[in-house]
Amino acid sequence: YCLELGHWGFSLNHQCLKEHVDEVLKARLGNQFPFNGVGKNWTDRFVEEHSDMVGS
Repeated sequence: YCLELGHWGFSLNHQCLKEHVDEVLKARLGNQFPFNGVGKNWTDRFVEEHSDMVGS
């Protein structure tokens, strides 16, 4: 999803990425997913881990 948006010129900032990930995981995990969503450093770690694909 992130790569496809970037391909079309619509890159996600950290807040939008977090919101999207939270929505996907909430849909999959329901009440098992934490109310506050992924942790505050999750997007930083994601971008760092996948910097070869998503840039930084």
